Amino acid sequence: MTPGQDAVGAILQVKADNSGTPASGDTLDVYLLMTAGDPDAATDVADEYDTINHGLFLMRLDTSADDPALKSVEIPTAMKGYKVRVVNNGASAMTVSAQVYEQNAA
Repeated sequence: MTPGQDAVGAILQVKADNSGTPASGDTLDVYLLMTAGDPDAATDVADEYDTINHGLFLMRLDTSADDPALKSVEIPTAMKGYKVRVVNNGASAMTVSAQVYEQNAA
């Protein structure tokens, strides 16, 4: 995803819905993988994103506490682009959805 050129703020909202009856430990972690382009200016490489073990931790959703679980957090807009990474820590299947709301300068 690419933030709008006039974006001055953004909120990421993530929803996790357990496919069955939630069990203890049915959590998922959400990370933001950002890019500012190509940091070493290699001519054969496109934009490089934060590696999966070094993304910005945003939240943990626990479907055994709330099913579905829904959380919103502010995310930085001063970047070229970003990806959302979700890690399921439990044994149950979950459906995950997300949306971004941007505030733009007038």
